[in-house]
Amino acid sequence: MARVNPSPRSCQLFVPIFLLLGACNARPPLLIAHRGNSSAAPENTLAAVRSAVALDPAPDLCEIDVHRSADGELVVIHDDTLERTAGAAGRVADLTLAELRRHPVGFAERFGERFAEEPLPVLGEVLTLLEDTDTDLMIEIKVRGVGGEIARLLAERGELDRHLIASFDPGVVVDASMAVASVRTLLLRGESTPEELELARRIGADVVGVSARSLTRRAVGRAHDSGLELWVYTVNDPDRAEELLDWGVDGLISDHPARMRALPPLAPR
Repeated sequence: MARVNPSPRSCQLFVPIFLLLGACNARPPLLIAHRGNSSAAPENTLAAVRSAVALDPAPDLCEIDVHRSADGELVVIHDDTLERTAGAAGRVADLTLAELRRHPVGFAERFGERFAEEPLPVLGEVLTLLEDTDTDLMIEIKVRGVGGEIARLLAERGELDRHLIASFDPGVVVDASMAVASVRTLLLRGESTPEELELARRIGADVVGVSARSLTRRAVGRAHDSGLELWVYTVNDPDRAEELLDWGVDGLISDHPARMRALPPLAPR
């Protein structure tokens, strides 16, 4: 059921260097739904993930964000407060799961009352929702101290070949890899400088995720030469997406997965 591309670093173990790019880029690029299908349903909710999975064809992965609640639950939300998506006061880390769930995360400012009762999910619920689907998960960890825990959870579920752990914090990526050596990891960076790509390689990430605003064609080549896959975020303009895909990016993260799926490199085959 796994669809996450083998990284160029993995391919290096099996093919001569002159065959590296051809062997490792043979698969089509991956389409990742940013915070679920966040253009159609409130981000980081079960509704957004269901909406993504219901697309035909569905995205290869959904990206979600994870914080820890005051009572240790792995809750799915991007911000460290409830203000933007729930319209309520309070820091996620200071509230228990029960307290957090008193405030639906229907993102009324954007979606009105359509999702007025949408509850804040926990990571386990998202993983369960995707069990019998062809869509995997990019789990972006927003806080320290849970990388190893999530890696072990994926190992216990037998899903290391499906999902991967991502973070802007190199320490989170290292913690996950130290806990479970075979877990797939992604280091997020705002820039695509040689130094940032070298950091990803040095900490053993399989993938580097770079902002579309800073990415260059040369950086894509550098990433591949370093044995890294390169995914790009957050791309909603089809013209820019086509340019990036032409450069050879391995994954494209978008709020509009249906719009992106219409592009030839991402279209079903």
